[in-house]
This record gives sequence, C-alpha cells and structure tokens, in this order.
Amino acid sequence: MSFRPQTIIDLGAYWTRQGGVNLGIVGSAGHTRGYHLGKDRIFASTGQGWHDYSVATARDKAGLSNAAAALDLGRLDGSLTKLFAFNKWLVGRCRANAPGTRDVREVIYTADGHTVLRWDRQRGYASAPRTGESDSSHLWHTHISFYRDSEGRAKVGLFEPYFAAAPGEVPMPTITTYIPGHLAVIRHNDGARVRAEPTLAAATLRTIPATSSETWEVTGWVKGDVAEGNDQWITRWAGGKWEYTHKSNVVSVVEPTVDCADAVAAAVGPLNTAIGAANATITDLQGQVAAANDAAALAAGTERERIARAEANRILAI
Repeated sequence: MSFRPQTIIDLGAYWTRQGGVNLGIVGSAGHTRGYHLGKDRIFASTGQGWHDYSVATARDKAGLSNAAAALDLGRLDGSLTKLFAFNKWLVGRCRANAPGTRDVREVIYTADGHTVLRWDRQRGYASAPRTGESDSSHLWHTHISFYRDSEGRAKVGLFEPYFAAAPGEVPMPTITTYIPGHLAVIRHNDGARVRAEPTLAAATLRTIPATSSETWEVTGWVKGDVAEGNDQWITRWAGGKWEYTHKSNVVSVVEPTVDCADAVAAAVGPLNTAIGAANATITDLQGQVAAANDAAALAAGTERERIARAEANRILAI
C-alpha cells in the first residue's frame, strides 16, 4: 500500500508550522501515475508501470518502493501571493543547485497566478522552467517531486533557509527577480558603491574604483531606494553578509552555464532507450524478412513442382 515516508511527513509538518497549508503526499484514487504514488499503485492497474515518468530515471528505479515521493503545498499565511513568492525562491535555489536541492526532481508551480510552469532537474539544474507541461490546478497549489532514492534523506533543510536565518546570518532579502548563479559585472564611472542595504543611506561596505570592476555571482534583484529613476538593486551573499549595489552600477548580467553532467545524463538516458527500441525493431524486421524469404522460397519450389507435374502429364498424353 502506498505510504507517506517520514522524511516528507516532516517536511510537510515544517511547512505547516511556518503557516503553510499542507495538501498531502499520497495521491487520491484519481491519481494513476506519478510521484504521489508508490510502486504498488503504479503497477496495480495495467502492469505497465515502467512507462510512468516517475519510475523512469536511474535514481527512481534504484529507490522504488511503496513510498510516495511528492508533496503538495497550499497557501502560505493564508495568501497565494506569499506562496508565489516562495515558489520563485525555491525554483531559484534549485536552478542554482543550492544545498538540499539535489533530491528535487521537479517543481510544478506558478510565479504570478496566471501561468503554470514546470522545472525539471532532468533537463539540467540550471534549465529554465517550461510552460504547457501541467494543468491549471497548479495556479493555486505547488507540487514538488523528489527522486525516489532520497526516501530516507531529511528534507526539512530544503525550506529552512527561506524562513529562518542560519546562525550568524542576517535574514534573506525579499528577492523580486531570482537569477541565482548569474554573473554580474559591477563598475561605475565615478566608482560603484557596495552597500549593506538597498538604500542610499545604508553603510557603504566599499567603493569599487572607476578604473576597475568586480564580477559577482548574484542571487537576484531587489527593490530599494530610487536612483537615476530606477528602484532596482542587485544583491549577492558574500563574506557572511548580503551586499547590494544599484542597477546603474551593473554593466552586464550573464546566465550561468548549464551543468554538463546533468545535461548529458538527461540526454543519454532517453537516447539509450531509443537506441534499444530501434535495435529491437531492427531485429524484429530482420526476422520478418527472413520469414518472408523462406515463404517465397517455399512458394517458388511448390510452383516448380506444379509446372513439372503438368509437363509430365502433357507428355504422357501425347
């Protein structure tokens, strides 16, 4: 019987303690596939469970049991807007390959209440979420799937950074646009000021000379004081603190490179499956050709015998 593993129970309970609605782990009777089910229910009806995407990867096959491997989240503090903000943060962490995210297979969510998105680690952790891969129910709830081989690994740490600062750290800023891992070049003609807060009155941590620049691996954009007609500040975590500089100091922002190992693994698995299917098809066709040749040879021999008998009978009749 499909069951709720303790590690996901603990994660759901943590979400509830933070004011979130836990919508469950094991799927209802209407679920016939996917990570909300364990092995018994995936294979129960047709016996064709291996066609289910939730048991197709090497990690899922290695950890397959009757444990479900997904969690659905509802409103946070009674608000869908707060859930959307959490969604953006979580997917941003996954795309940055942040600690605790390696066991997350997919997140199906919305960032704005209008468009359903799906991020899939199988496409590479830095890959962009895609539209058109799930239904509209995810406009009001968020689905998180975990690789099945992570059944016994604690998962609360996946959410903790959003709700509580680690010892010695300041709280995480409210990010308006997540671009985790992106590289930003910081420089200004008059010297770029790096501040402790996204305000013009905040302490200056240092000034980047006009004759040089810095490259930051950034977390994202936040709103702050308006300068030169813009309220956007870019931020990163560095040296045990958050650093901010105004958008006017940002020369360029470059996307991170795709993780080659994940991308190759994602591509090779389906490719090997396709090659195996093609080889099986070729073998089957070769068998059909051989059978057809045998049938043709037999038919030719039979026809020759018929002609010979007819000729013998004709001669006897002369």
